[in-house]
Amino acid sequence: MTIYHHYNSSISNKLNYFVQAKNWNDVILYLSKLSHSDFRTACNIFSEEILTALSSSDYWECFFSIVKTNTKAFLQTFLKAAVKNYNSGTLSLFDPHLQLFGKWVTEKNTIIDEKKLIQAFLPILNTTREAEFLFTIFHIEDVHQRISYLIREESLICYYELFQCFRKIDHEPNLLTNYCNQLIEKRTNRSFNLVSIMKCYFDLPDVRGQFSLRPNSYELSRLDSSFEDFKKILCSI
Repeated sequence: MTIYHHYNSSISNKLNYFVQAKNWNDVILYLSKLSHSDFRTACNIFSEEILTALSSSDYWECFFSIVKTNTKAFLQTFLKAAVKNYNSGTLSLFDPHLQLFGKWVTEKNTIIDEKKLIQAFLPILNTTREAEFLFTIFHIEDVHQRISYLIREESLICYYELFQCFRKIDHEPNLLTNYCNQLIEKRTNRSFNLVSIMKCYFDLPDVRGQFSLRPNSYELSRLDSSFEDFKKILCSI
């Protein structure tokens, strides 16, 4: 039976030395020579110690240099650290190396890598600009593809972006009604509030249900003016 060790000082020292020197090829070569157990240990050291200590620009340079050599082996490890760094305020998404990764994923058409990165960040984003940036670097312009990502989430940022997508297909009431039904199935207060807003804003009589939130006409007119106005109305009950 394989014995798995969570930490190994020798591995940590080696990786720290290579990363501090930005010797990415040496990192990759070193990792490739580790046993399965030591590789798992190295990934934990990466996500919990090394990557969380890097500046935003150094993190993304390391990310782009290493992850694209084997996304199956490295992407989740790096994303685990990325979420920690973002939540602590030390990681910015607006980095050229992340843009290069998006271009690389698009050219390779590795949708699974696109999904993993977008689904890691969407629930925790702080601004609508960041959401737009994520979709842009992966060239996701199709409104239905954007909706497929956004409708899974519950954050205020995602619901605002979702509403903006709905406005682009306001000529398709049947489709909007279908999306409303998907939101109803989530059975959360926030999803019910968004459905109530959609039902009134887009005039969708086929959306069934009684909702606590009943926005007034003047509130509906403010929905698309800003994220802050949208948030106030969505969270008013």
